[in-house]
Amino acid sequence: MGPAYDKAFHFRAKTMGNKYVDERFFKPRVAGTIAVGGAMDCDCWPGSFLLQHSFLNSMMIPVVDHFTAIDASEARQVLLNDLSIKKARMLGINVAKSLGKSADEAQFLGTDSGICPVCHERVLTVWKEFPHVICPGCRVKGIIKGKDLEIVFDKDDIANSMRNSLRARTEHLFEIKDMDGRYQNGKDEIRNKSKKYQSFKSYLKPPNKT
Repeated sequence: MGPAYDKAFHFRAKTMGNKYVDERFFKPRVAGTIAVGGAMDCDCWPGSFLLQHSFLNSMMIPVVDHFTAIDASEARQVLLNDLSIKKARMLGINVAKSLGKSADEAQFLGTDSGICPVCHERVLTVWKEFPHVICPGCRVKGIIKGKDLEIVFDKDDIANSMRNSLRARTEHLFEIKDMDGRYQNGKDEIRNKSKKYQSFKSYLKPPNKT
């Protein structure tokens, strides 16, 4: 979602008299994002949320809810996780509540409001020097108040990180294999639970551009 979807790009084109600008682009929109993890304990969710927000930044679409659905390594396996289904339903409700609201009016309605006041994520980067920090997704700068921040990393975690350790990569490989076993054992349950969703209309087609 790069320059072709950039709101400033379209606004400038409109002010310059470009007759091909689609006016629907300027309608207020909101979003709810869901990250999907195939592991039983998906500690990679901060990075996945940043990737999702990168798709929305150019269009200036505010996020009103988000969550990570773990234990879902195969299609429809998420149906075995009742909590994820409940969160997805609540996310849909929160998006529906916010429809038609501008970016200034829309509020975050999810259960985890995070740290960043814009994207509501918990990922921050030390900006140039402590105590200055910046959200890598929104570029919102802040200052950590209080005593000096000292971070002590666990030596075993460093040695066995997913990037440095073949053992850690192998453990993750078998974790995904175990998840596939759950999928195979739960196929009948998935098939039964998916029936009520199969009758849903999966999309709405917008009217043709005039």
